[in-house]
Amino acid sequence: MKQRRNNFLEGAILPSLLKFAVPVLLALVLQALYGAVDLWAVGKFGTTADISAVSTGSQTMQIVTGIVTGLSMGTTVLLGQRIGHKDDEGSALTVGTSIKVFSILGITLSFVMVLAAKPIAHWMNAPEEAFTQTVHYIQICGGGSLCIVAYNLLSAVFRGMGDSKSPLIRSAASFSFAVCQALCAASRSFSSCSSLSSVAAIVEVYASISAVVDSRDSF
Repeated sequence: MKQRRNNFLEGAILPSLLKFAVPVLLALVLQALYGAVDLWAVGKFGTTADISAVSTGSQTMQIVTGIVTGLSMGTTVLLGQRIGHKDDEGSALTVGTSIKVFSILGITLSFVMVLAAKPIAHWMNAPEEAFTQTVHYIQICGGGSLCIVAYNLLSAVFRGMGDSKSPLIRSAASFSFAVCQALCAASRSFSSCSSLSSVAAIVEVYASISAVVDSRDSF
């Protein structure tokens, strides 16, 4: 089966670099657009306080996502070095250690974002009239920090193996699901909501299965 890993040791560097970097860029852009989707949906039927809450809360989640993404790049670098040295044991150790560290980080972040939502809202200077909504948004989105950490860790592992396309596929599937949910919320059409969300969920599951198969082929 044809491998999808990029090779930076042979041929021209620029084409391989672009093939690897562009999917990474697109995946990061999609992650950054989640808050925009929420803001668009709330803007359709919410109040100004609701819009302010989503705007402030999404900025908070962007900070969290940025920190997690930056930390996960360490896994990409270390794993790439181990694979480059053909050190299978070191590669497995890198992935295993990363899973342990990021599991602790994800659980800790989830608890902190839920329990410290009020201080965080104060720190972000949330308007008084939108303070309660901001706290709720941070608690709901921050409570899922473990999922954010898990996605970025998996993406880092794939990128460390030279595959930057699988994380993009997963991110696109998840973003499509979020857009479908936003469209349903904005239109308040439960019949279309169920059908659109089902299609998006199927695509997301397919992308996850494909990513697992690709990871087996990479070693």
